[in-house]
Amino acid sequence: MVLPTLVRAGMEVVTSRLAVELTELGHSVEVICLEERGPLADELSAAGVAVHLVPTPGVWTNVTPRQLTERFIATKPDVVNSHSGVWLKAVRAARLARVPCVVHTVHGLMTVEPWYSPLLMWISAQFTSRVISVSDPLRSYLLDTVRLPDAKIRVVPNGIDTRIFYPSPDVAREQVIGHPVPGLVVGCVARFDPIKNHELLLDAFAVARRSHPTAVLVLVGDGELKASLERRARQPDLQGSVVFTGDRHDTSDLYRCFDVFALTSKAEGTSMSILEAMATGCCIVATDVGGSGALLDGGAAGLLVPSGDVTALAGRLTAVLGDDGQRRRFGEIARARAVHAYSQRNMALRYLEVYRDLLGDAPVSSSVAFA
Repeated sequence: MVLPTLVRAGMEVVTSRLAVELTELGHSVEVICLEERGPLADELSAAGVAVHLVPTPGVWTNVTPRQLTERFIATKPDVVNSHSGVWLKAVRAARLARVPCVVHTVHGLMTVEPWYSPLLMWISAQFTSRVISVSDPLRSYLLDTVRLPDAKIRVVPNGIDTRIFYPSPDVAREQVIGHPVPGLVVGCVARFDPIKNHELLLDAFAVARRSHPTAVLVLVGDGELKASLERRARQPDLQGSVVFTGDRHDTSDLYRCFDVFALTSKAEGTSMSILEAMATGCCIVATDVGGSGALLDGGAAGLLVPSGDVTALAGRLTAVLGDDGQRRRFGEIARARAVHAYSQRNMALRYLEVYRDLLGDAPVSSSVAFA
């Protein structure tokens, strides 16, 4: 598998979990980073997945990615599966190395895509055997905007390990969070990036806090907006009610601390944070963007609000914080849906179906390289 880095973010986490599942299913998997390794690299290595850094800088490497091509020639993978951010470089290298099965996974889009993005995707797709979309809205974008043929696209939703993410009432919340918890907890696990729109969540939580003054907002993650978000949290309407945990490895324990999970993104593919919250049995409030509505079954497995609507979000948070029964029901429905429809093993098996179909039902035996 080829991707830019192994930072702890949605695409990188799901790619790592896919690599581990394929390894457990008996396949030899190598993950290649083109920019830097990142914190997930050591976890993958411990799980028996080889991780290599193959620097591929500059625009010209989209045409002639020499080092990556040489890597594929040396390792002779059956499959190269690239991921968002390295599409053209990875598939060009795979074709130059005569890899028999070349796949790319589209994980999401930027809030505003550059004008040239559809053209670049269309060009990249010409070197790609199959394009995997993690959600139906992304599939529609590939069909309608990029103009890819329907036969070239497969939808494979992201999967979650329900053995790790599961509900448990026996969690020491103050110990896990590292902060006093006088009331109910609203949590969010997401990098501090403009696309995640934490400002909306902070503004809405400030309103909800008028009705629930002991509620606590826990923000898990790190990123470029950390300083500005911390400044907002020090304002009088939020002061003392927001906890920043930093980037944490024990997110499964943190989800179990949340009475409500909130995600206020401007755009999403198939959100790993929502899947993790679903599997943990959280009551979820999320903006209705990308694949989030499908994950939450149109609102049956969680509460959906329009993107950017602080009044709607504040209203939902206020209502659900005041209704123990509603929170419990949504949590139970979300957990059942995660187990039934979004298991990590099922995701890996669907990827294998794509690979085997392209290889003419030949066994996928030598290696699967994820780019």
